[in-house]
Amino acid sequence: MVAISSFFLLSADKAWIFILSAVLIATMIRQGRRSLWRRRRNASMPSPSATQDSSRNTHRPRTSSSVCLSPVTEFHTNKAVYCIGRRIGGGGFGTVYRCSIVGSSRRASPKLAVKKIIMTVTENSGTDNWEKMYCKTLVKRETEILTKIPPHENIITLLDKAMIGNTVYIVTEYFPMHDLQDVFDREHSVRKFSETEAIHVTKQLASAVEFIHDMGIIHRDIKLANVVVSGRESTARSTLYSIKLIDFGSAKQISHELEVFTANRIGTLEYMAPEVYHEMDADKSADMWSIGVALYYLVRGQLLCDGKASVKSQKYIDRHLYKLGRLPAVRNALWDLVRIEPEERISARTLNMKLQQYSGSFANRTQYGLLTCCH
Repeated sequence: MVAISSFFLLSADKAWIFILSAVLIATMIRQGRRSLWRRRRNASMPSPSATQDSSRNTHRPRTSSSVCLSPVTEFHTNKAVYCIGRRIGGGGFGTVYRCSIVGSSRRASPKLAVKKIIMTVTENSGTDNWEKMYCKTLVKRETEILTKIPPHENIITLLDKAMIGNTVYIVTEYFPMHDLQDVFDREHSVRKFSETEAIHVTKQLASAVEFIHDMGIIHRDIKLANVVVSGRESTARSTLYSIKLIDFGSAKQISHELEVFTANRIGTLEYMAPEVYHEMDADKSADMWSIGVALYYLVRGQLLCDGKASVKSQKYIDRHLYKLGRLPAVRNALWDLVRIEPEERISARTLNMKLQQYSGSFANRTQYGLLTCCH
């Protein structure tokens, strides 16, 4: 009996020793974690001297290294010194980069983009002298026309320009949402634009074209890729995009309202009006055809008449428009835009007026249809 009681006493002592050891180990682990957390916190906090240095430099202007985004080079004009950042796009005759003003903070510096066009041609570039001269003509035309255009909410604004050696720099606003063609491919490849969304974009495009037509300027290359998205407003049922018209390299200045010109095949073939494709006399109505093709693409996800610019039959076009029976405002607008005969197309001002009336009265959409006969 004594042996059994001594055994239980010995087991109880070992149990207490085990419990105390476990408590001690847990306490050491907890203290170790706390000390590790303190070291990490102190490492992330600046030292008092560093805090004092930063407070002294609060009002100092930042250097270009704090502003430039992966700087490639710098250039200067009479207005400012600019730093070229990362590449954001490019075309046949130039490359577009992010741009910032040297000496300004990131928050204070406006969002800028610069198109950099190099005029020199190397022997191995494969570009002949004719293409070089054509590039110079486009650059000169774009800068001259953008300089003449006053600020408009739906037209890209030319902020600065420079030519240094054989390189031309065109500084404009920057919008990170890219062009409307890119937005359509990424977000609307399955769900096309609704009637409200398409009319909202077309109304802004008509406003921009009306503005430049009143100044005697014909764009001649209207397409979704030349419409940049400057903002968006999303609701439960639709997404309304704010847009700006860009790329005036193919634009033409005319002297009076009714002036016509012998059209060369300038622009994008799929958006090209029939008279331009056949190199006949053309006028401002060529831009209206291109607006119609863009509107059709937004709601159908494909080009009008499969992109055949050589189409000569109005009945062939109308067969495509009859498929838009559920979109009466879009269909009626297209009936006034994609006409084979240029004189049958409505003007940008008339289109803008009709679309404004449609947007202001969603409940009575037939109002637009009653106005289609009034050119």
